[in-house]
Amino acid sequence: MIDFFIGDLSLMADVRRVGNEIKAAYPMIDALVNNAEIHAFKQRITTDGFAEMIVLSYLAPWVLSHTLQQSLMKSGKARIVNVASETSRNHGELRLPDDLTNMSTFTVRGSSALYGKTKLLEIMFTGELARQFSRTGFTINALNPGFNVTGLGRELWLASLLKPILKFFWYSAVSMVCRTFQLSP
Repeated sequence: MIDFFIGDLSLMADVRRVGNEIKAAYPMIDALVNNAEIHAFKQRITTDGFAEMIVLSYLAPWVLSHTLQQSLMKSGKARIVNVASETSRNHGELRLPDDLTNMSTFTVRGSSALYGKTKLLEIMFTGELARQFSRTGFTINALNPGFNVTGLGRELWLASLLKPILKFFWYSAVSMVCRTFQLSP
């Protein structure tokens, strides 16, 4: 049986609501995988007033993980996995807290550095979760799924030109080989 919990993860109230619905339905949770993200090619601001890419890769997983903390603790050996990316290495200069509230417009070309920042923030968030939950028995991981076919860059005209060449290097979502990294506080 599969249960669906529907919400807009770009809205913090919806993230909390969905987290509370999951918690009510499942008082004990063994694993949480945070994998919602977007690689936008222009700046979009949520109705909460945040940059959409920052919300989906960083703020929503943070809020959901903390909302579900009690249900995860009841498991005794819960695991949280945050899906990161190799693009975290290509982020330009990271400026905190300014990057969290940056609403500047950007182009398709500038989107990659911002996407890289969101993935770096996600990895940093994973390390902070490991520190915060160090005495809970949780296992906290950041996972790099590798270069795979998800359609994330389908809006780029270059992706359609390179697709025949790159298909030899992509993994399908089913056959991908994942690398996980355990972070310790």
